[in-house]
Amino acid sequence: MGREQRRKGHDFERWVAKWLRDKFPSIADDIKRGWQSAGPYKPDVIFPGKIWFECKRGRKPNPRAALAQALGDAPDGHMAVGIIKDDRMDPFVVLTLDHFEVFLRAYQSTQTTAMTVVEKKKRQETSPGFRISPTSDGFTIIFDKEGDE
Repeated sequence: MGREQRRKGHDFERWVAKWLRDKFPSIADDIKRGWQSAGPYKPDVIFPGKIWFECKRGRKPNPRAALAQALGDAPDGHMAVGIIKDDRMDPFVVLTLDHFEVFLRAYQSTQTTAMTVVEKKKRQETSPGFRISPTSDGFTIIFDKEGDE
């Protein structure tokens, strides 16, 4: 690999690290580009938790090779993620189907527990004849005999 290709790859790793810091400001101090001289013992981008990032950039980088490298280098229990960027194209991510399932389950849990107070009130208002009120012990269902309050 030539000097220009290495520089392009390093620049992309820096860009990914900055992008992650911008998206996750509360942990930005812990997100950084990995030291490549450490070989397979450090991911391309260090992110808190058990996620191993392998970045590839070029004219037409191989996403399967990026994922295979991430899977081979990542310690047991880490989610291997390839971040790929073709020249003049938007970056994209590759991961195994099992890791995608983990992502979807985490996403789904945030969607069911992140209901706002307004959404809860709307849901209650769409149920004629009763309303649900939170209490210190859980909730209370209040029925209206006439169907209106």
